[in-house]
Amino acid sequence: MEIRAFLKAPKLITKAGPWKCGAVDSKNKMPKTAFPLARKRSFILGNQWWWKLDHYECGPITGRILIAYHLEKANFIAFLAIDSAPDELAVVACLEHHYDHGSWHWHTKCADLSQFATGATRQRNGGIRIPPKGAYSRARPYEMGHMEAVNRAYKAFRVADAGGGQEQGRLL
Repeated sequence: MEIRAFLKAPKLITKAGPWKCGAVDSKNKMPKTAFPLARKRSFILGNQWWWKLDHYECGPITGRILIAYHLEKANFIAFLAIDSAPDELAVVACLEHHYDHGSWHWHTKCADLSQFATGATRQRNGGIRIPPKGAYSRARPYEMGHMEAVNRAYKAFRVADAGGGQEQGRLL
């Protein structure tokens, strides 16, 4: 499946994870097993990040959505990843916000899902940024919390309601 078609297709959450923060409770540190990018490489957030991990399915495709934000730095990330192999994920799209450069932007690659590499949060070969680096980017207010983070990620990745196919997250 091509990335544009995949992004437009509704995704159904099969397992919604709780919000965690290592600074609030040391038991809530992000473990290596939460978001494995490759056989011996995992993505791990620092203790100051609030994070949540959901599992989804989109037809025969399964994967994970990692949603995280850092209040002090005004940073936000949402990774849409597909299961590539056992304990390996390929990040196919990323929605980010950085206060210090560029505000809201996307990272992805214009290709078939089979061409997305594991082991990285961004596709180096053929990867694109929307809007492009250096392009005009209007600064937008950053008021983040659990519900706002989920709403932004679910809307961006077209997460659907289990009942009627409506987008989730808008009313959370």
